Amino acid sequence: MQPLILVPIVLQVWNNIFMLNGLTIVPDNNIYIGELPGMIDADPIPPNHGHNISIISPSGEKLARIGHP
Repeated sequence: MQPLILVPIVLQVWNNIFMLNGLTIVPDNNIYIGELPGMIDADPIPPNHGHNISIISPSGEKLARIGHP
């Protein structure tokens, strides 16, 4: 018998997501991502970016950001 070998494939890379804390996909397939940057000294808060929820479309387009700033 030949062993089954699974090879991961990267489908998309999203930039400007900081310290991902939670993720959910809603019925319209938009993706809600909770972010908590700056929680430790080694991870400073990026400029103009605080705790928030980013809403991303299935194609990877950032639709909205809820939270600071």
